[in-house]
This record gives sequence, structure tokens and C-alpha cells, in this order.
Amino acid sequence: MRTQVLDDFTSTAPTDRWQTALAAGLILARRDAGILDPDETETLKNTLTNILGPDLLQTLADIWTTAHATGDEDGPAVMEHARAWCQALGAEAAAPAPTPDPSNGRKGELAEAIGKMVSQVQANDDAQAAAEAKVTAARAARAQAKADQAAQARQATKTAEKVFGSDGRPFTPENATKGRHRSPVNGTRPPEPGEKAAAGRLARPLRAAAYREPTTTHTASAAPPGRLNMRQAP
Repeated sequence: MRTQVLDDFTSTAPTDRWQTALAAGLILARRDAGILDPDETETLKNTLTNILGPDLLQTLADIWTTAHATGDEDGPAVMEHARAWCQALGAEAAAPAPTPDPSNGRKGELAEAIGKMVSQVQANDDAQAAAEAKVTAARAARAQAKADQAAQARQATKTAEKVFGSDGRPFTPENATKGRHRSPVNGTRPPEPGEKAAAGRLARPLRAAAYREPTTTHTASAAPPGRLNMRQAP
């Protein structure tokens, strides 16, 4: 946009009806075509309206709107739009572009308004690029997290296969390099002497803990009420 439009409107460029109409055709027509956003061209639109007037600006807008629907190969229709444009601006269709009025004291006004518009377009583009970068980064982070989870799941599966395998011995780091990863939870085998001795040592305190020594409990008994009748004693 900067190279396509702003270079044509410098600080010394005249701000007459012809140049203003040219700016409208180059920029507001792009807004109506959906290339530019309304908020980007609002300041320029106000400047163009002040110079051309709302009626003339609307007439020019009708012309470029119709031209948008005209095919490039339709030469006669394109020429008719050009004649209507010149007629709206009071210029001869077959004559060169009107010479700017040197007494016009509004030089640079168009360039300033267009410069503000270009800055707004650039700010919007930067904001959109930043938003897209955030979306891309978030998408990449989610993909990486999924990849990490899948890698962890694969590693957990491999570890489980080693720990609960059935190739002869429990899995330990020492025998991992020897290819023997069998876990004791699979299958049966006769106990080794050391294991028998350990089981006996453990059984004794377990049996002792299972039974309690007898205990005696003393309780006080209250004396019967009244006087004791010895005659009734056996």
C-alpha cells in the first residue's frame, strides 16, 4: 500500500478535485472491494469528503462500484466509466489531466491523510501478524505436548514389557544388558535356601504378634446392703 499509493502523493502534491478524486479511486475503492478495513480509511474519507463534498464523492463511489462489476475485457464499458468519471469532475474526457491550480493553499493535505491511513494499515497488519504468531506458537506447543505424551507412553510400555516379561529372571539394571528381564510375578520356581531362611525368620515374629498373653483383671465388688444375718449362713 505504501509503494502503490503514498509515493503518488508527496508533501508538494496539489490537493485539488482531480487529485482528491484520484486518491478516492485508489483507496476508498479498495475499501469497498474488501481490501482495506473501514477503520483504516476513516480519517482519509473525512478529508476527501471535506474537499469533494459528500454528493460528488458518492457519485464517484457509484462509478467505481459499477466498474468493479465490469470485466477487464469489456473495453467499451470501461471507457464509459472513464467518461462518467471525467464528467463528474468537470473535465474533458479526451483532454489531458487538468493542470493543478497553483493558488491552492492545501498542498500536502492529501499526503498527510494518506500517511495516517498507511500507518493505521501497518499497525493492523502488525497486530494480525502477532495474533497469528501466537496461534502458531500455541499450535506448535500442543503438538509438542502430544508428541511428548506419546513418547512417554511408548517408554512406559517398553519398561512394563521388561519388568513383567517372562524370560527367566527379575528385571534389574545389572541383568538388563544380559537380556534377562523376567519378573517374579510370572510363573513359579522352588525357593532358594536363603529365601527359606528369610521366610522362617519372618514367620516367628508374625506368629507371636498373632496371639496375646492372658491378662487378669481385678474389679471391686460392692457390699450387700443391710446387716448380715448369721443364722441364715450355711
